[in-house]
Amino acid sequence: MVKSKILLIVICVGMLILFAGCPNTFKEPAELAGDDFETGDFSKNPWERGGDVKPEIETEEVYQGDYAVRFGDVGSNEKSTLEIYIEIEQDSKISFYRKTSSQLGYDHLQFYIDDNFAGEWSGDIDWHEVIRELPSGSHKLKWVYVKNASVDEHQDTAWIDNIVIAKNIELGEEINIPDSDFKASVLAYLGKNAEASEQFMRKQIGIDYEKSQSKIRPLSYNDGKVYRNEILDFVEFETVITGINNIDGIENIENLRFLNLNSNNITDLSHLEELNDLKKLYLRYNNINDLSPLESLNNLTDLSAGNNSIDDLTPLSNLTKLNYLYLAYNNIDNINPLQTLNELEEIYLVENDISDISALENLKELTWVNIRNNQVEDISPLASATKLEGLDIGNNEISDISTVQNFPELWYLSVQGNQIEDLEPIHDLTEIITLYVGDNPLPENEINFLQDWTWLRNLGLESLNLERGDISFIEEYTNIVNLYLGDNQITGIEFLQELNYLRNLSLNDNKIDDIQSLIDNSGIGSGDWIDLSYNKLNIKPGSEDMNNINTLIDRGVDVDYEPQVVTLTLEIEGNGEVYINDTLYPEGTHTFNMGDYLEGHAVPASGWSFSHWLLNDSMTVYENPVGQEFWEDLKVKAVFVEQ
Repeated sequence: MVKSKILLIVICVGMLILFAGCPNTFKEPAELAGDDFETGDFSKNPWERGGDVKPEIETEEVYQGDYAVRFGDVGSNEKSTLEIYIEIEQDSKISFYRKTSSQLGYDHLQFYIDDNFAGEWSGDIDWHEVIRELPSGSHKLKWVYVKNASVDEHQDTAWIDNIVIAKNIELGEEINIPDSDFKASVLAYLGKNAEASEQFMRKQIGIDYEKSQSKIRPLSYNDGKVYRNEILDFVEFETVITGINNIDGIENIENLRFLNLNSNNITDLSHLEELNDLKKLYLRYNNINDLSPLESLNNLTDLSAGNNSIDDLTPLSNLTKLNYLYLAYNNIDNINPLQTLNELEEIYLVENDISDISALENLKELTWVNIRNNQVEDISPLASATKLEGLDIGNNEISDISTVQNFPELWYLSVQGNQIEDLEPIHDLTEIITLYVGDNPLPENEINFLQDWTWLRNLGLESLNLERGDISFIEEYTNIVNLYLGDNQITGIEFLQELNYLRNLSLNDNKIDDIQSLIDNSGIGSGDWIDLSYNKLNIKPGSEDMNNINTLIDRGVDVDYEPQVVTLTLEIEGNGEVYINDTLYPEGTHTFNMGDYLEGHAVPASGWSFSHWLLNDSMTVYENPVGQEFWEDLKVKAVFVEQ
């Protein structure tokens, strides 16, 4: 063993780690060759503990001997950390044993070398050795247990034991990783890619990157190689650098439970075939067509493979432990292989080519189903899914929603964009707080039942030809947060003035010409969003409407207000044609964007001549063609006379 001089400091930290009391330079190192904590306390070395809940020595969970370090029982967005300053004379390795009992993929034990991210672990994982390279010189080592999620799962903690720094710790054989971007991500998890580690740290809360960047030092590794014994401790892996084409080499990370390969260029999944411990796998935004390499991964509970080119789900039929399945934005037209997934709880099939969902008929554990943007006509196969809490069937071809009566626990329901005329099946579902029923051929008064649903937090009533009187009851929705009323016939919006919890408000494509009620709503402010486009507001600089829009923007509101619309009503007297901006327009009412420059050109028929324009039945103009910017509605008559 190489004799090392080590100063160890333990810190328990909350949501942000602040290096209070730590100078920018390394402290004077203390003599240490390792620590197995067999003193029963932290007295062997000058450990410093702090943060929300300090780590302690315990006897119940140990790797070897009688004692180990247990990190604090922290709450959501809190931490417990262990830090050490060391100085070593020769290139060496550090070995320690770790154990976690937490929610996989959310609550982590993390390890840092000189503030470079160098590994993380989560889930209910037994003791395992961790090995990392340490070049000669001074270093700071840090262990951090971070609880990101509010969910309590397992014991919600982590342990470390038997820390050793030595030269003769075996790294094992070198692992060949041909894809340079994939290799760079692996090196980042080992602390050997400082640049990638810094990028990754920006997504972590184990260390405050902005406060630490002046202290982060690139590590001096001679070869940038990956060795087998370094990666055997990986239980989760997320690609730090996107653009990966080839994951050859990942089969050697054989203990993976959590794998995130989102946003790459991966086509071939064959290297995943032997990763039998995988539980959570994320493959969104790749170029994947073939899922057959996954057919033997029987421990998978979560699979996210949306935004690919998948059209065959047969390989999933044996993955009976799946409870989360995301396959949105693919080319799927047959979901029959999913009928065996009896433990499935959530399924997302948005934007595919699905017309038949009978495969979901006996999946009684379902709590969330999203089949938006397909060609489904019949949702009766969902009748036995009585535990449903969320259902999105928007933009399909559904006319009958009587099946929803079977879902008493439903709190989220979207049926917009279908052929629904009867909302009575919804009337008794009073657990609903999010409801979207817009863009359906609903008869007049079909939404009257909503007058009593004042508890709603989110409501969508787009494209229902509603006028102000039809929805004045919304003024009683004092807890509404998101409200979508676009593409109706609304003129006045006084009913919005007291809705102080509004955060997202869609009023586009209406006939609104006054937004003073939004100015008078004291709850609308920073971070909120309002869509006022395609209305009748005057957005000419200096106008009252434009000044009101600027007032909202100055309050921090994100306002979409362009374009507004003006109407031009065209009449023709005599025999001729009218072109506007070189396009032939018939008699009638036409809509243009406010502020557009329009040039009208009257072309008489043979034997006729142009006489004049008559504007708003009162103003005569003889110029032809004639053009101007349009900021308000206009009635135009082109008059032709026979020669």
